Amino acid sequence: MARIRCTFLALASLTLSACTGQSQAPTPTQPPATPSPSTTPNTPAPTAEATAAQPPAEAVDPVKAQIEHIRTLYGAALALPAQKMVFDCEDDHASGTFLTRHKDTQLLWARYAMGYEHGGMSFEMLFEGNQVLFVLKENNSWSFDQASDLPDDGGGTVDTISQARYYYREGTLIRALHKEASARSILNEELQVGLEKAENKPHKTADGPKILETAQRLHKAHLQHEITEQWCGI
Repeated sequence: MARIRCTFLALASLTLSACTGQSQAPTPTQPPATPSPSTTPNTPAPTAEATAAQPPAEAVDPVKAQIEHIRTLYGAALALPAQKMVFDCEDDHASGTFLTRHKDTQLLWARYAMGYEHGGMSFEMLFEGNQVLFVLKENNSWSFDQASDLPDDGGGTVDTISQARYYYREGTLIRALHKEASARSILNEELQVGLEKAENKPHKTADGPKILETAQRLHKAHLQHEITEQWCGI
């Protein structure tokens, strides 16, 4: 009897399991497998030879950069309106002009010019703050043409002009150029044409500190309102 009962309980258990629809728990989803090292893309590190073969970055030339900065600022300054002061010193019989160009209240450009019997001179200057960046010194003169067969009062003259350009960086001269030209009146030569054709060459006798000092004195004279109609120059 006990054997029959155990068999019945086993059959009942199997029947209950089938009726309730129970099934085995689902297998958890596994994360994607990590690729093996053999299948992972591998970019090789550059070798020392490859690194050395690469061209180095071009170094910035401070002199070239400063000159380009000066040229840019010079062009911008010339686009500004100019103010002109004419002076005449009775004590020294000296006369001339002082032209300035400002951006707001800041002096960017100035030209100091004086004339005398057989010529004249001028200083053209570019400033940035209180720093002198550029000076163009010009001298011009005329004389009777000694190679001419005409008498002195016959109009034969020789006009001569020279220009010296001084470029500065933080108060130090970084480049100086010089050129000159002349024109004979009996040949109908034009001085300006000759000057434009002349080549700028390195200035072998440039006096950078002296030119810088002159420009600084003119800058100071302007700031302190010393340049008036009775000014006698420097």
